[in-house]
Amino acid sequence: MQEILKGLPRGAFDRLVSEHQADKYSKGFGCWDQLVAMLYGHLSGAESLRQPEAGFNSQSNHHYHLGTGPVRRSTLAEANGRRGAVVFEQAARLLMGQASRQLRRKARNCCICSIPHRSP
Repeated sequence: MQEILKGLPRGAFDRLVSEHQADKYSKGFGCWDQLVAMLYGHLSGAESLRQPEAGFNSQSNHHYHLGTGPVRRSTLAEANGRRGAVVFEQAARLLMGQASRQLRRKARNCCICSIPHRSP
């Protein structure tokens, strides 16, 4: 997991969060925590929020290195319901900008990649 997150520098992600004030009303469970938990869930093939909660929390020795802590299903559900996706969309664009041209072509069918790209 840490290897995957190396492609998205924490500073760049934090700038996106700050730019969109995405953590404005969060009380300890920020966008970074949500990103890490949801990535874990996706990579582990979770079909509900119970699975990433149990699996992610069982790996507590890795939380420090990922810059996060344990996650609760209810907190994750609330964050998914209240937070907009714009920060995560732009983070995906940053990552796709680092990918090879061939990989970007293959990913055109991805729902995030189909969002119109704005030039810097």
